Amino acid sequence: MNGIAVGLGVSLVTMLVAGISEGVGTQAVVLFVNSVSRRNFWLNLLLTGLTKVLAGILWALVIWLVAIGLRARPVAFTDVVAIVAAGYLPYWLGFLVLIPFFGLTIHRLLNAASFILVLLGVAATYREDIPAALILTAGGWVVVQVVRRPLSEPIAFVNRWLWETSTGRETRFDLDDLPAILGRRRPPAPPPG
Repeated sequence: MNGIAVGLGVSLVTMLVAGISEGVGTQAVVLFVNSVSRRNFWLNLLLTGLTKVLAGILWALVIWLVAIGLRARPVAFTDVVAIVAAGYLPYWLGFLVLIPFFGLTIHRLLNAASFILVLLGVAATYREDIPAALILTAGGWVVVQVVRRPLSEPIAFVNRWLWETSTGRETRFDLDDLPAILGRRRPPAPPPG
């Protein structure tokens, strides 16, 4: 295998692990509440990881295309994928989102750290100053967000299909449903007295 293939493989595995770890942090409780089997639990996390890989490739593609459009220094697409993969390294700690009361803050910190790493990687690779790199990085991020809006219904359909396929269940209880579910499982209160 040549170095490019190995580097691309490492980048894809890095993004996959990041997605699985983030999935543990954001979905493990939901999967547990839904009484998902062990096999389907891991299948769901794998699919979550694969969607993170696809999002990373899309972000890299947009950065690369915006750079071409702005006539920035030529860089191989696989190098941009490696930059985004390096930016996904903070998500390896995504399982920490499970920590009560701090999970949302941790998730926001991981998002910020990821964006900053990609920004610095783009600046170094394209030999641009931070404002120019911010245009490439944020431009890629904004395009990904804009593309997601009109695709939200098809994405929701695919998400439901992935949920049903990977868990074997049609109904999905989310964290918002947790108090009601736990209330049903609570043992009866002892009689006063």
